[in-house]
Amino acid sequence: MMKKVLIAVVIVVLAIGAYLVTAGPGASKELGQPIPADAKPMAIAEAAKHARMHSMDVTVKGEITEKCPTSGCWFYLKDGTGSIRIDTQFSGFNVLDVPSGSKVIVQGKVMQPEDGEPEMAAAGMKVER
Repeated sequence: MMKKVLIAVVIVVLAIGAYLVTAGPGASKELGQPIPADAKPMAIAEAAKHARMHSMDVTVKGEITEKCPTSGCWFYLKDGTGSIRIDTQFSGFNVLDVPSGSKVIVQGKVMQPEDGEPEMAAAGMKVER
């Protein structure tokens, strides 16, 4: 009887350990399309400069500073060089459950609307924890 209890305790401890390693506080969370492991984030200011010339696919990294409070369909990302509005409306994910202040990597298309600042249409995002 004691052996069965010990085995059950070991299984529970292993399950908790597995959870903490894969989904716990140190794990990252991916939304939308996966970001390739070899993707090199560029500075937001550099991405914005490219948008002024033509739209292109980029990867950027920074901190979420503000987000859509109702549906999580957009957010502002800031790094040491600037900030950019990122739209998730057509990407199949939202950022409602991602807290402001989170460090993220975003991949998508940066573009310059005719009457506004550069912005990015996200394809995928990785939340770093």
